[in-house]
Amino acid sequence: MKRNQNHISDVIKGFLKEYELDGRIREIELVNKWEEIVGKSINRHTIKIFLSGKTLYLTLDSSVVRQELHYNKKKLLERIAETMGEELVKEVVLR
Repeated sequence: MKRNQNHISDVIKGFLKEYELDGRIREIELVNKWEEIVGKSINRHTIKIFLSGKTLYLTLDSSVVRQELHYNKKKLLERIAETMGEELVKEVVLR
């Protein structure tokens, strides 16, 4: 009798996908790597960050930083994709 052998990583990925938790985990990874992506100065002005679908919502406490990110959205999206290893975010909403 042969057993059905699965790698534990495949089982966990299947579980996360089935219960729709995989996106939430990627969001947590993004939040944890935020300082690495944008640097200390922008991170200090980030009040709230969350992902809904492929849209990243940022609440900032500085209009100067908000304006800087507005003009550099394309570069920010590239840095996120580079750091996360995938195109996790397609749009950024600044508040």
